[in-house]
Amino acid sequence: MPPCAMSRAVEAVSERYRLALLLPAWCQLRRGEVLGLQRRDVDLLHATIRIERARIAPMSGKSMIGPPKTEAGARTLTIPPNVVPVIVDHLERFVGPEPTAWLFSTLAGLPLSPRNLNRAWDKARRAARRPDLHLHDLRHSGLTWAAASGRALPS
Repeated sequence: MPPCAMSRAVEAVSERYRLALLLPAWCQLRRGEVLGLQRRDVDLLHATIRIERARIAPMSGKSMIGPPKTEAGARTLTIPPNVVPVIVDHLERFVGPEPTAWLFSTLAGLPLSPRNLNRAWDKARRAARRPDLHLHDLRHSGLTWAAASGRALPS
């Protein structure tokens, strides 16, 4: 996704969901990894984010927490400097103080469902004039940007 389309997509969604679109692009996270993040996974002092769990939605439709997609999926990633202030703002405004508070939750504090994130993504991709894209394409774009800049690529 070109950076200008990414900007349009991020601006189109509620502030509550903006970080959920930036993390796949800038940290190359999968949807389930984004939804599995808790406050304790973010280390602002070292600008890192730990991936230890993922929220998945099996065919039964009921989402659940499990390990990342692969063994290598459990990892610690560096948060790019442009994303750190967005995380700080998101933590202050939308995340409870408990270490196990979900980074992306409902207003009641329950973990955000994959379906809700998909709804936000649908709105974002229409605003970016790219209805053909999938949320996972943000991860692919991020991997391309990282490779082009010489950054190490995550698993």
